[in-house]
Amino acid sequence: RARQVLRSVGVQVHVGDALDPVGSSASANDPLGLAPGSVDAINVGLAVSGTEALTPLAQLLRKGGRLVAPLCRPAAEQPPDIPTGKCAAWLEVFEKGIDGSLQREPQDPDIAVKFIVAHHAAAGL
Repeated sequence: RARQVLRSVGVQVHVGDALDPVGSSASANDPLGLAPGSVDAINVGLAVSGTEALTPLAQLLRKGGRLVAPLCRPAAEQPPDIPTGKCAAWLEVFEKGIDGSLQREPQDPDIAVKFIVAHHAAAGL
C-alpha cells in the first residue's frame, strides 16, 4: 500500500544556496513562490558564523517574523575536539524589526549546540 501511495505523490526538487534563496537573479525564487516580506518563520538547519550570513533569509521574513539559527561561537571559544566543518554554537531566536533588521529575542535561552557549519554553494566550487 505504501508503494502505491508514493507513486501517486508528486515531487519537486529545488537546488540552490540555502543561505541565499533569491540568488543572483530575481527570478530564482519564482518556483518557490517566495517574495520579500512574505515568510512568517524560518528555521536555519546549519550553523553560521554571524548574523550577516542571515541577511538574505531575513529579507524573506515579514516584519515581526521569526528566524531560528545556530550561531557559531568565536574561534577562541571552540572546544579543541570540534571536528573540521562543525562548530560549537548558540541556538538563537531572532525577530525581524520594523526597520528590517534582525533583533535577538529578549527571552532567548542561549541553548548550547554543535552543528555543521554552512558555506555558500559558490564557495565550494
